[in-house]
Amino acid sequence: MNYNYRLSIVVYFLIITVNFNAMQINILNKIEPINYIAYPRQVHFFSDNYLIINNKFGNTYKINLTTNTIDAVHIKNSIHWSDYSTIQSNDKHILTCINQNIKIIDAQTNKVLWKKIEDITIKSIAWDPLNTTLFVAYQYPLGRISVYNYNTKINKNINCISDIIIKHPKKEILCCVSNRSNIYFRSFPDLKLIPGTICLNEKLESCNFCQYNHDGSYLALGNEDKIIIINQNIKNSSNNNPYLYADAQKKECFKNISFHPHSPVLAVLYLHPQKTSLENNVTSRESIDYYNLKTLKLIETTRILKSNHSYNFAFSKNGFRTAIALEHQCVTMPVIFAIKEKCLFSLCILNAFALQHKIPTDIARFIVSSLLKNIT
Repeated sequence: MNYNYRLSIVVYFLIITVNFNAMQINILNKIEPINYIAYPRQVHFFSDNYLIINNKFGNTYKINLTTNTIDAVHIKNSIHWSDYSTIQSNDKHILTCINQNIKIIDAQTNKVLWKKIEDITIKSIAWDPLNTTLFVAYQYPLGRISVYNYNTKINKNINCISDIIIKHPKKEILCCVSNRSNIYFRSFPDLKLIPGTICLNEKLESCNFCQYNHDGSYLALGNEDKIIIINQNIKNSSNNNPYLYADAQKKECFKNISFHPHSPVLAVLYLHPQKTSLENNVTSRESIDYYNLKTLKLIETTRILKSNHSYNFAFSKNGFRTAIALEHQCVTMPVIFAIKEKCLFSLCILNAFALQHKIPTDIARFIVSSLLKNIT
């Protein structure tokens, strides 16, 4: 094997591997603010390099994270602050909804392909892009779900009281959570009720968030005080308990949740109120805790972020970065446990190769530094 070929293999494995003893901690703890988008309320990664942000004024921004510039903007010019906001996407399209304004946007041309303005307050939206269908639930006590096919232009209404609706990631099933903490399922496209309603043992006074993991095997929902995780592969019986519960500590609250896209990990956005010495004023700080999905054991906690409010957060597609919508700005930061997992897996291969070939320390440190900058 010639030297150049050996060196190329060494470089390849180093690029996907981190020597943690030589790791630059300041790079892994780096928080990057996006200061030019004021008052974000919703963030979503369209890809690893593109971030979609809705702000409280009803505007939608597409951010190029590589160049740190605004690639596209859809301005609503609303005098009203947004109460409801969501962003979803697939490879070709972006769905955005702010208050009663729903849009389907072409991700390449940034043109609006379909839009609708509702005259009723929207509570939740589920999207089935494969069948070009939207499901819209409205604020209680309206008691219906509207079904819009933006391709065939066929619309219909289903009588159904639901607090939050979400689509199963792998099946044509709509999960509906009522305000009495009952969970039931409906099939596409007619939304017929599927037998097997889940009645939670511990009721939630309200449901603020609900999400499936990437394959639909876990469902998590909750509010400021409690999170309930349901393992849908386990049937409830005297010997099996499909539920895991997490309760917020005193003077803390849960703001939102998100499943990691590639690991059995649930991330929780926390609010930590704290008293200051100045006239006993209360300030708030945010952090994200990462938990093992099967045991709810804490894996890692991010740095504390100073902010009085937070709204949601999202993972990049590769799972190495997260974006958080804070009160006045959006920030992005590395997901350290995911970087460690990738690098430790690669170390096994690299170590076997290193037994036969010496790797110069200066080259290793240089490429490790470059790796951290590229991943984070």
